[in-house]
Amino acid sequence: MVGGNTQFRTFSSLTENDLNLRAGVVYRLKDDWEEISRLRFGYTGRIINDDFKQTEYNMITLNGPSFTSVDDISLDDFYSAAHFNDRFTLDNAVDKYTVKKNIHSVYAEAVYQFTRHWVINLGLKYDNVDMTVDYNVDKGNSKGKNNIRKNYFLPSLNIRYRLNDKNALRLGLSKTYTLPQSKEISPYRYVGVNFKSQGNANLKPSDNYNIDLKWDFNPTSTELISVTAFYKMIKNPISRIETPSAGGFLSYENVADQATVTGIELEIRKKIFSRPTANNGMNRLTAGLNGSYIYTNAKVNDPNIAATDTDGSQLEGAAPWIANFDLSHTYVSAGYSFTNTLVLGYVGEKVYTIGTQGFQDVMEEGVATLDFVSQAKLGKHIALTLKARNLLNPSYQLSRKANGSGQKVILGDYKKGINVSLGVSCTF
Repeated sequence: MVGGNTQFRTFSSLTENDLNLRAGVVYRLKDDWEEISRLRFGYTGRIINDDFKQTEYNMITLNGPSFTSVDDISLDDFYSAAHFNDRFTLDNAVDKYTVKKNIHSVYAEAVYQFTRHWVINLGLKYDNVDMTVDYNVDKGNSKGKNNIRKNYFLPSLNIRYRLNDKNALRLGLSKTYTLPQSKEISPYRYVGVNFKSQGNANLKPSDNYNIDLKWDFNPTSTELISVTAFYKMIKNPISRIETPSAGGFLSYENVADQATVTGIELEIRKKIFSRPTANNGMNRLTAGLNGSYIYTNAKVNDPNIAATDTDGSQLEGAAPWIANFDLSHTYVSAGYSFTNTLVLGYVGEKVYTIGTQGFQDVMEEGVATLDFVSQAKLGKHIALTLKARNLLNPSYQLSRKANGSGQKVILGDYKKGINVSLGVSCTF
């Protein structure tokens, strides 16, 4: 039952069919070094069909009685056959949309090692994209159909220069693109725990131009120190924003003509010790560290959006600081093996929604996570797996700074809980 249609009950279903096709041929070329030279030609196809349907049920009071006290309510008298004809109406509405993606690609790639030091990888890919959104939402008040039909020529160039047996430099240049997700392009209004959001059928794909420069250092065959500097220019970036409306919901826009992404990444793989054991076994402890700093900026220049920060904002979902650390111990002996891995991760504060109309950005607070996975193989047939996920059980918070005082206001706060599972498998 609703009064003023402020609450409703729904039944919804989402069906996705995803067909992937692939065909290719590889012709190996002779070189005098690592024998990695080759020519590759092929075709890939992806056909996706997303069907969404929601039925909304609203029982609305027309001229129901008023109650002066919550202690004086008789629901049996209120919900009776005598009252259904003149005091209630059942509003039954169906919202639906279909998103179809047909992507057909042909590609050619050449890899050739000219000398002991130089390897060049040159590629070209052609994508034919046909994306259609067909919708009938908002109780029939919003109907339409929109298409994205694009032809993309996507070149790529990768160069490796090996300084010596332990050091190598890599340079990568490429062009890619990003299509809107089904939720972003279909104008159905989702009602979430904290916000309502609505897609935008007029979104355009984003074009991405990428540059990567990487240094690899291999102290041993199982160890690595790697540093990567990267830059990306995004045309027509897509981001979630607040929409000025009485209903107060979020939407998606191509927020700028272009956005900038640049940063640096560090990766370390270290073997702490590795010792032989009885029966040709092994006792090994390894550690890994991966961290990155990412700077993103998109200057919202659409006068219809009225961004609060005219100097630009971070891109939605791009955390400036990301770090992961893992510690893994493996013991093998006489047909038995035990592997225990501890993984610690941290994702820094990031933009959840770009602020508009004088409101600051909605931020997703940084979180640290801790997982533990243990695997034991007991002979040839029996294996045990213990998984403990999200051991720190952090709070996932959405916040916004108040104008003027700068005080942080918590808009949403929840925890995912700790997940522990034990599995047993038997193979023959």
